[in-house]
Amino acid sequence: MDRNDNSTPTVPYTTEPSMIEQSFLNGALSSLTMIVTSELLDKSFFIAVVMAMRYPRMFVYCGVMSALSVMTVLSATAGLLTAFIPRRITVYASSALMLLFGLKIHTSVRSLLKIVAETFTLTFVAEWGDRSQLATVMLAATDNFLGVIIGGVAGHAVCSGAAVLGGRCIANHVSVRIVTVIGGFVFLIFAVLSIVMYNINPSA
Repeated sequence: MDRNDNSTPTVPYTTEPSMIEQSFLNGALSSLTMIVTSELLDKSFFIAVVMAMRYPRMFVYCGVMSALSVMTVLSATAGLLTAFIPRRITVYASSALMLLFGLKIHTSVRSLLKIVAETFTLTFVAEWGDRSQLATVMLAATDNFLGVIIGGVAGHAVCSGAAVLGGRCIANHVSVRIVTVIGGFVFLIFAVLSIVMYNINPSA
C-alpha cells in the first residue's frame, strides 16, 4: 500500500447554477422583461414624464418608484387583494385623480414632500389592477418569489428613469406654459380613456 496515497474524497467543482439560483434568475428575468415591455409608454410612464416636466425629477422618481415598488411587492405577496377591490372602483378612482391633477397642475408652488406624495398616489392608483400587476401576480405563483420582486422593481426603475429623464429633457426645450397645458391635457385624456375603455371591456 502506498503511504503517499491520501485517498481523501473530493467534491467535484461545478460552475453550473443550483436549482434555486436558476429559479431566481428565471423569475427575475421573466419579471424584468414583462415589466419593461408592458410599462414603456404605459400610464405610469406618462405620469412620470408629465410630473418630471414640471417638478424636480429626483422627487418625481422617488414618488413613482415608491409606488411601483410597493405595488410589485403587494402583487407578488398578496395577489388575492385584487379580489377585494372591484375593478370598477379602481378605474373610476384613478380617473378621478387624473382629472383632478389635470385641472390643478397649473398651480406653481408645491412642497417637495407633496410632489412625492402626489406622484406616489397617482401612480399607485393608476397601476392597481393594471395588466403588469396581474402579470406579476401570475409570475409570482409560478416562478421564484424574490426573483419576481427584484426583476419587477428593476424593470420599473428602468422605465421610470427613462420617463423622468425624457420629461426633464422636454421641459428644457419647451416653455413652462406649454408644459402646463400638455400636462393638463394628458391627465384629462387618460381620465376619459380609462372610463371609456372600462365600459367597453369591463373584464380587461
